[in-house]
Amino acid sequence: MIYMSAEDAALLIAAMLHRSGKTRARISDQTLKVISKRKRLKTAFRTEVVEWAEEFGVVMYPLDRGGYGLLSASSLEGATPLRSGQYIASELRDFRRNGAIDRDAIYAELGFEAEEDED
Repeated sequence: MIYMSAEDAALLIAAMLHRSGKTRARISDQTLKVISKRKRLKTAFRTEVVEWAEEFGVVMYPLDRGGYGLLSASSLEGATPLRSGQYIASELRDFRRNGAIDRDAIYAELGFEAEEDED
């Protein structure tokens, strides 16, 4: 069986997103298998596809439930710039004073569980 290269798979994914006329979409693992003519998706192949997709202007983000979110990089050209002084000034000030930030507070704010220190 002839397998499609990661570059070709990423190029086809970029074409799909472009032809859809959308700036964001998602694909399932099954769709990636169909595109690449593979029965199993190995980690190295997935990584290569994601890297090649960036070359073609598509950001591929692995989703928790499987598959990938796709985002056209060009859609970010007009995005609102974030300024550190506007959103994280107090954390930067704390870091200058104490040499650390309050990770637990930020984890909680973002809805993540605080990481436990390994002994």
